[in-house]
Amino acid sequence: MAQQTNAASLYKTDAQLKKLPWKKFSRPASQKSLDKTVAALKAKKFNVEVAETKEQALQLLITAIPAGSKVHNAGSTTLQEIGFVDHLKTQTQWVNVHGQILAETDQAKQDEMRRTAGNTVDYFISSISALTETGEATTVDMSGTRVGPVAHGSGKVIFVLGSNKIVADAAAAHDRTYKYQLPLESARVRIAYKAWGL
Repeated sequence: MAQQTNAASLYKTDAQLKKLPWKKFSRPASQKSLDKTVAALKAKKFNVEVAETKEQALQLLITAIPAGSKVHNAGSTTLQEIGFVDHLKTQTQWVNVHGQILAETDQAKQDEMRRTAGNTVDYFISSISALTETGEATTVDMSGTRVGPVAHGSGKVIFVLGSNKIVADAAAAHDRTYKYQLPLESARVRIAYKAWGL
C-alpha cells in the first residue's frame, strides 16, 4: 500500500513534523475572513468562485476550462484531493500538456518541454501555500516549474485552494509558508519523488 502524502497523514507519520503548527494553519478560515479575501481578490479583478465541497470545486474547475484548451498543472496535493489530477489523465476535452511532459522518457527532452510547452499553455492549474485577506499569494515549489507559467507564460492561471490557506497578512503568509507548508512539502517530496527534502 502506498504511503499517503496528504497533510493529515504526513503530520501523523513524519517525525520531522512533530513541531508543525498544525492547529493554527490547518483549520478552515472563518466566513468573515473568507468574505474579506474574496472581496479583496475581486477588487483586484480576479475571478473568484467559492465551492462548498471537493466535488463542487472539481466541477467548477472543469467548467472554467474551455474544450480544446492546452492544460498543464503543477504538482499539488489540493488538485489530487479534489480529483483533478485523475480527471486530467482520463479526460478528452483538453490537450493534456502535463501528461505529454510526463510521458517523455528522455530527461533532456522532458526538461525542454517543461521550459517551452509547459510554460505557454492556455490554462495552468496550481495551488498556493498561503493567500492573505488582502489578496497576496505565496507558494512553495520544489523544482520551480510553476514560476514561469504563473508569472508570465500561461494564457490563464487558475489557483485552487482550501480556505485553510487564507491568512490575515504578509507576516502570517510568511509563517504559513515557511513554518508549515515548506516542512509539509519537504515531507511529501521525500515520499512522492524520493527527493532529499529538508
